[in-house]
Amino acid sequence: EKKLKEEILIAEHIYELSSIFICFIVFAIPIVIKEEKKVLKNNYLNIIFAIFGGLLVNFINSALLSLKNFVVEAILSGSELFLLKI
Repeated sequence: EKKLKEEILIAEHIYELSSIFICFIVFAIPIVIKEEKKVLKNNYLNIIFAIFGGLLVNFINSALLSLKNFVVEAILSGSELFLLKI
């Protein structure tokens, strides 16, 4: 009973909760950069790899979401689609 109420509360306020966490992350980035300035100063290549890795993760997630939507649409339209496992 209590767990169900908590789940409903989170579901009703998911936008606010996710916005708070995004704000924490956005405002933390400059603080981390300021505190780690000496370490980051000589490792520009690492920053490039970090940005590339973040973009790669975003691309993979978008591709998987598109594939999932395609499979769901194919199933709903009645197309014959054979997939082993997603």
